[in-house]
Amino acid sequence: GAMVLPMPGSDHLYYLLHMSVQYEPGTNLRFGPFYFSIVDMALNDGKGVVTSKNNLLADGNLEPFAVTRHGNGRDWWILVPEYASKNYHRFIVCPDGVVEKPFLEIGGKASCQRIGSAAFSLDGRRFARQQNCKTLVFDFDRCTGALSNPHELSRPEYAFGGGGVAFSPDGSHL
Repeated sequence: GAMVLPMPGSDHLYYLLHMSVQYEPGTNLRFGPFYFSIVDMALNDGKGVVTSKNNLLADGNLEPFAVTRHGNGRDWWILVPEYASKNYHRFIVCPDGVVEKPFLEIGGKASCQRIGSAAFSLDGRRFARQQNCKTLVFDFDRCTGALSNPHELSRPEYAFGGGGVAFSPDGSHL
């Protein structure tokens, strides 16, 4: 996946967040590494130019990332789960750049055969991560970037687990 975020404090610089995907026989898809590039939209007659490319943020066997606005209304939080672990890489996009924060270790392991998806509720207070065998749901603190109160939702064995995860507009339903 990929996503564009405005650089805090700039009206023409943007971060392009992007993740590599590789096919590995026996495990199917493997996500990672996770990068950012910088695009300056003031260049090339307003069409933009990539001024910094493929800056490494995280490597390893990752899962799709999710982004939400920081509690200060200016910055952004990025969460990147590690596959088959309880670890979450987290970054803050702020005027100092894309800054890595200590990773979080919380909740159950999601180690199903398919890599799923991750999403924040629109208000940023909830975070969910799903795979074909379970879904993990957390509370999220938009000021500190902390996950808490993990809940694990299992799926029946007969259910096919493809697709994604999303919250209702008011955040009350997953």
